[in-house]
Amino acid sequence: MKDLETRYLERLSDLYPTIAAAFTEIINLQAILNLPKGTELVEESFMMCWKVM
Repeated sequence: MKDLETRYLERLSDLYPTIAAAFTEIINLQAILNLPKGTELVEESFMMCWKVM
């Protein structure tokens, strides 16, 4: 188990060599998660159309 954890951490350090790089990736992933789903966008547009009428 220790070997697997070490390999995992080494791989992460290859992908994100600095703390700034890791934080940037975390911020980007959080932004992606906060994007509206396709159905939410369609539903919101539909509701806005009904309010106009």
